[in-house]
Amino acid sequence: MGSVEEFNRELTQWATVHVPQRIRDVTVKLCLEALSRLVMKTPVDTGRARGGWQVAIAGKGELVSVLQGMAAERAALDPDGSVTISRGAAIINAMPDFAIIDIENNVHYILQLEDGHSGQAPSGMLSVTVEELVAMFK
Repeated sequence: MGSVEEFNRELTQWATVHVPQRIRDVTVKLCLEALSRLVMKTPVDTGRARGGWQVAIAGKGELVSVLQGMAAERAALDPDGSVTISRGAAIINAMPDFAIIDIENNVHYILQLEDGHSGQAPSGMLSVTVEELVAMFK
């Protein structure tokens, strides 16, 4: 039988190694799922709205450079969403432990699409995706 010190050492190691990794794993899966659902629910005419989804790690110095680097791509057309999802997945998969991920779309008409302006997404994208993700945890 091990000592209390040994138990405390193992518990501390588990808490400092495994807990952050598991939190990160859940966060990555949730963010990837959210991004994919948002992109694929976004109505397509030219693909500009789908291509407008951006992913960034919040609170990091590189947030500004990530967004600046993507600004040129913001106007990119991505009718099938694959480029947008791949680009966002690369950022999500590189996130550090306990990071906050921002997923946003700055296309000037995104709010109209969210409000049901398009018959392709009469209930929007974001509100529906949030409801779906919350339901996954019930």
